[in-house]
Amino acid sequence: MREEHKNTVNVTILGQQYKIKGYESPFHIQQIAHQVDQKMKGIAELNPTLDTAKTAVLSAVNIADEYAKLLEENNQLLEESKHVQLDNQKLQTEHEKLLEENNQLQTEKNSLQKRSDGLQAELKQSQEQLDKERQGFRQLLDEYELLKAQYTELEQKHQSLQDSSTQLPQELQRQREVNEQLEEACKELQQGKQQLQQEYVELEQEYVESQRMYEEIKKEHSELRIEYEDFLKLLDDQTKE
Repeated sequence: MREEHKNTVNVTILGQQYKIKGYESPFHIQQIAHQVDQKMKGIAELNPTLDTAKTAVLSAVNIADEYAKLLEENNQLLEESKHVQLDNQKLQTEHEKLLEENNQLQTEKNSLQKRSDGLQAELKQSQEQLDKERQGFRQLLDEYELLKAQYTELEQKHQSLQDSSTQLPQELQRQREVNEQLEEACKELQQGKQQLQQEYVELEQEYVESQRMYEEIKKEHSELRIEYEDFLKLLDDQTKE
């Protein structure tokens, strides 16, 4: 049953045709044959005196050497992989511890958050109470300032009344003197008014007289103008004759 699944592939290695059978894909077999061909060509170019068998042996030795090195590198990688796996396990353990610690911290954080919320609520209530007390204090302070201002105003009025009561006789004396001066001024104004009325009457009479004289002069001027026009007319008639 196994023979039925073998693939037969024609390949060329160092100028020679070969038939190779294998369970791998034809592409894989051709790739392997190509690598062997490249290896043998490289050795043949470096050693042109070697025959095909020796070239094949040297190629096999080189391929085996490369294979051994690859195996060694693979083993090293496997060891490193084991170390990496161990490190990953350690990291996984540490990660699980960190997750557990993180869960604990998250629980503590939630507890602290609840406590903080409670404190915030208490602080808010305290702040509101404090604001109310401040507002009441401000109102009391405003009332105090108002009463203080009223008291100061009353003191000033009281002092003013005291000053007025002290200065009242002197003020009355000054007021009498002022009244006497005003009376004298009124008399003088009355006399001046009468004099101005008399002067006005006289001026009005002079104006009437001036108006009368103006009318007479105007009349005389009209008569003179008529006489002048008649004279011009007469002169004009004499000139025509």
